[in-house]
Amino acid sequence: MRLAAIVLILGCGSSSGLSTEVLDERVAAQRDSLEECVGEDEVSLTAKLTIGPDGDVTAVEADGEAAECVQGIIRIWTFPPADDSTEAELPLTLRPTPPS
Repeated sequence: MRLAAIVLILGCGSSSGLSTEVLDERVAAQRDSLEECVGEDEVSLTAKLTIGPDGDVTAVEADGEAAECVQGIIRIWTFPPADDSTEAELPLTLRPTPPS
């Protein structure tokens, strides 16, 4: 599976939420868990998530094919603690790995 992901921070409650760099690192470290959501066709979707100050994902929304699977996986992701909640938008492209 190949996964393209870019993290965009939405309106954080304050500057004490997670930085884009931290979000990018944690998403990169956990993105392989989305492999079970990849079907036979390429799927693009956007996941909007809220991360609580304790680093747990408190809310996640996604639309389109594979949305339910993606939401279930992202709900169990963890992030470092921060002083405030962080809202982020995660555009995803899930591509099946071509046969070798």
